[in-house]
Amino acid sequence: MINYYKILVVSQSASDADIKAAFKKKAVQYHPDKNDDDPESEELFKQVNAAYQILSNSYEKARYDLKLKFGERSIDYPSSPPPPYRYPGNQPRGATVRVSRKANEIATMWAFGFSLGIAILVMTSLQLYDMYNQYRQDIMLEGRREIFNDARDYHAAGNVSLSLSTLASLQFFYEEEEDIETFKKEILEDLLQNGTRKFYLKQYKEAITDLVIYDEYVSNKRPSFEILLAEAYMLAQNYDEAIARFNKIIIQGNETINNYLTLAWIFRHGKKDYNRALSYYELASRMAINGYKSIYGDAYLLLLSPKVVSPDHFEIFHGMAETFFLIGNYDRALNAIKWNALMWPDYPENHILRGQIFQMQGKTRLACQEFNIAIDKGWEEGVRCSG
Repeated sequence: MINYYKILVVSQSASDADIKAAFKKKAVQYHPDKNDDDPESEELFKQVNAAYQILSNSYEKARYDLKLKFGERSIDYPSSPPPPYRYPGNQPRGATVRVSRKANEIATMWAFGFSLGIAILVMTSLQLYDMYNQYRQDIMLEGRREIFNDARDYHAAGNVSLSLSTLASLQFFYEEEEDIETFKKEILEDLLQNGTRKFYLKQYKEAITDLVIYDEYVSNKRPSFEILLAEAYMLAQNYDEAIARFNKIIIQGNETINNYLTLAWIFRHGKKDYNRALSYYELASRMAINGYKSIYGDAYLLLLSPKVVSPDHFEIFHGMAETFFLIGNYDRALNAIKWNALMWPDYPENHILRGQIFQMQGKTRLACQEFNIAIDKGWEEGVRCSG
């Protein structure tokens, strides 16, 4: 049997104040925020919370002290039934007994009085039981209210995480604790609002701090929140966590072209892993093509036009072409450009990349032609050449 006194390091005769002080000390010592990824500290933190829940409640503490002292006892039942009842004298079982009228009246009065006494006893017992339950409820709510006060103190001191962790030890809220539930909701709403505001102010690391706490204590989150936190990690250049978050989003069913493009961008620009980047560009292009086929069938190449294709899809094939260029696969890069040149012929990026490929292949004249076309289509940084 777990000894909660040893967990809080207090004696069995410790006062409520001593128990509360020991709980605060141990809660801070084993809190997850101070022991990153330490399963042993997390388990000790849970035991500390469980110990305080019992020892801070006078009724539960009394029950626990009895169990701790005497342990669990079992009842020994007889192994065989009692012997049958034997009737007195020689009167056979089932024989008729004559009773006088007066005796019958007396017996009836005794029976009525006995029944009335039993009824009064039952009603009194029920009332006492209700009073006892109410007393227990009041003691329990008082202890939970003390935990709430601690949580408010932590929040006022700026330790939002410890405040929420303390509230989490309550597990659920009674009808009388509507203000506690409202307090927790307000903390979480502030975390979400502050994290979102910091994100758009480009304070990505600060935004992550607030959003991660919100993420820990809210189970049902919107997909938009998951994407916001993943993007915050990406923009804070924590690429490994961003990759893990985006993959989790996709596994949970939010499989979109934008999510695949973001992962491709991370691997291409952040991790410099061009082969992994190409795998995500391929997934994005497959989703785009499947979308075309679902509307136009296999003849989508003949029916599509720039008016019906999302400009966002330009990045799929252009990013793929640029990545093939970076790994030196020029033929596949030129092939990827063909789609964009067909759908968006006025984009100078198509000709710039073609010019760069021809330049790497030593085809100076073709490169010069592509660069000049890009200038004609709005490439302001370009310089005309002749070849």
